[in-house]
Amino acid sequence: AAACLAGLLFGEFFGLPVLPPLWFSPFEGENVFNFLIFSIAVGIVQIMSGIAIELANYVVKRDYTNALLTAIPQMAFYLGGIYLIATYQLDFSAWLAGPILFPVIPFAIMVAGKPLYLMVAKPKNYHFDPEHAETDTFVGRLFEGGDFFTRLLSNTISYSRILALLMAHWALLLVVYQVAEQVAPLGVLGLVLGGIIIVFGNVAVIALEGLIVFIHTLRLHFYEWFSKFYGGTGTEFTPYKQTFTHTEVRFKKKEEQQSA
Repeated sequence: AAACLAGLLFGEFFGLPVLPPLWFSPFEGENVFNFLIFSIAVGIVQIMSGIAIELANYVVKRDYTNALLTAIPQMAFYLGGIYLIATYQLDFSAWLAGPILFPVIPFAIMVAGKPLYLMVAKPKNYHFDPEHAETDTFVGRLFEGGDFFTRLLSNTISYSRILALLMAHWALLLVVYQVAEQVAPLGVLGLVLGGIIIVFGNVAVIALEGLIVFIHTLRLHFYEWFSKFYGGTGTEFTPYKQTFTHTEVRFKKKEEQQSA
């Protein structure tokens, strides 16, 4: 269904541009760059949804401290950075004129907000995690913030693989149709061979791309998305199993004869 929808949007039918695209043709003019922007936008939406799920998790657990001083500043920092890059690109002089505060202020809250709150308020109902107590300090939060920034940058750029998969799709089908054209001058035999090449070539491309896209989708979900909210808590799965060291067989009749 997704392939059919993409074919209608891009005007493609089994690799051939036979339909007027409902959206645009990805490989005409500047459309390659536009599709790259679209790929990054998909990543931004998914990453933002992951941080939003983390915020919801904090609210469900009634951990309002982390909800207000961790999740919300993370969302504001990410949105501020996106606005800065999308509007001013790499014009650093324009950044320093004021817009750089959009990501800097949330980052400062993300680093210093929770340590200051714990230092000043000293909440009695706050449950400290002994294994991660260092992350509640200024230095710990600074390192966490730096790590969060680098992960956001790399995770967002990682979604450009969507464009790479589209280009691989285009290149593979181009090869299939180029080979079919090479045998076309052979007359009737060329038409038969060309048809076989096109059919089996498309089947091979679908199978190969199905595997490749599946692998890349797993990576984008389990690493880029799950890492924003998955905690690994809960009850560990322990499957039922019974280990046998030996088996003892007893014959009832023989035991009765011995007892008699």
